[in-house]
Amino acid sequence: MRFALSHLTLYEYDKLVGLGPQTIRLRPMSHCPSTVLFHSITIEPNGHEIAWLNDELDNPIAILNFEQKIRRLSISVDLVIDTPQVMAPGVHPLGTQHYFAHHSPDQFFAPAQLCVAVQTFADTFCPSGLSALATAQILNQAIHQNIHYNIRTEPGVQSTEQTLMLKRGSCRDSAWLLVQLLRQRGFFARFVSGYLIDLPAQSEWNQHHTPNMADHQHTELHAWCEVWTDDMAWVGLDPTSGLFSGFGHIPLATGINTEQASPLTGWLEPCQVAFSHSMQLRWIKT
Repeated sequence: MRFALSHLTLYEYDKLVGLGPQTIRLRPMSHCPSTVLFHSITIEPNGHEIAWLNDELDNPIAILNFEQKIRRLSISVDLVIDTPQVMAPGVHPLGTQHYFAHHSPDQFFAPAQLCVAVQTFADTFCPSGLSALATAQILNQAIHQNIHYNIRTEPGVQSTEQTLMLKRGSCRDSAWLLVQLLRQRGFFARFVSGYLIDLPAQSEWNQHHTPNMADHQHTELHAWCEVWTDDMAWVGLDPTSGLFSGFGHIPLATGINTEQASPLTGWLEPCQVAFSHSMQLRWIKT
């Protein structure tokens, strides 16, 4: 299946403000399980310089510099993506070897944050001594079943203590909780941000496929977790669904912490900011 994805992000400031270098993380990573056929990014206003490179974590990033103060910042991303197939829920695309990173996970080493609540949650739902993949699957399901998903519009990520106390959180809150749970068990884990395209299951596609069915799929910004396994390298798990990440998960950035995977980071002068974004997905018949 082929999709065209458009993503517009808009920052409107209450006055003219100066911005320091801005880091944009809105380009799919090389281990994306689907094939990226086209990618473009448009920045407004004009009068800026942009440079593409890979950071120390191998994230494709753009460094944006403005020559003058600005009143608004618009970032428009256009993607065309080929997904190899639709698939049954919970089935990981093990056959797509390009999905797995081939570098050492040592650069993602980070000790777990000291938190009694995290250790208690891990001990309650998952026995020790299991493999990284088995542990990740169990804890992924435990978060899905015990942490209620809610949409949060405020910026930032909840602490693991807050997520466990409230028993609710956004996708980024649950993903960060899974990262900490896996680190508590001694495994390499990293936070991932990206796009999620809601692909139909294979059985649903075969039974109900109509010319306009794919046009009713949707996309959103999302966050999940990846764990390092000795036999399969990095494997993605999505605690929002309790399943493996799949062809519809388009990774944009990974991080030891959540800020390293944020779509946009950078300094700006103190001001009031109005933030909005919109996304559109269109099926391209091939």
